[in-house]
Amino acid sequence: SYPAQSSALRIELIEQPNDLIEKPKEEEKKEEEAEEKKEVQECFIGGCSGEICSSDPEAISTCEFLLGMECLSEEMSCQLIEDECTWVLSEASAQCFLEIEREHGLTATDTRIGYLFEKARKFKEK
Repeated sequence: SYPAQSSALRIELIEQPNDLIEKPKEEEKKEEEAEEKKEVQECFIGGCSGEICSSDPEAISTCEFLLGMECLSEEMSCQLIEDECTWVLSEASAQCFLEIEREHGLTATDTRIGYLFEKARKFKEK
C-alpha cells in the first residue's frame, strides 16, 4: 500500500548463479564472436552457384547470374586464413575478374560478389 506500511523481521540475500546474471550485450557479442572463431576449422563452398566461401557447410544464396560467376571455376580455392574462410584467387581467376570489370564497370562490381573484383585488383598489384 502507499505509503509503505510494512516491516521486515529478516532479510535474506540469495546469491544468483553466474549464468543467470545478465552480461552487457557488447561482452556477450565478443564472447560469441570468439566462440565462432574457435569453431572454424574447415571451409566450405556453398550458395546456389558456388559463390560462397564459408565455415557453414549449409550456406545458401539466391539463384541468379551475376557478372563474374564464371570466374569462380578458374582455380579459386576457399581457404581458412587467419581464422576466417576466404576466397583465394589464382592468376587465371584474377585475370577473369579484371576483364569482366573492364568490360562492364560498376554493373559487375556493384553486386554481392563485387568484393572479388577488389581482391583481383589487389592480387594483380602484388
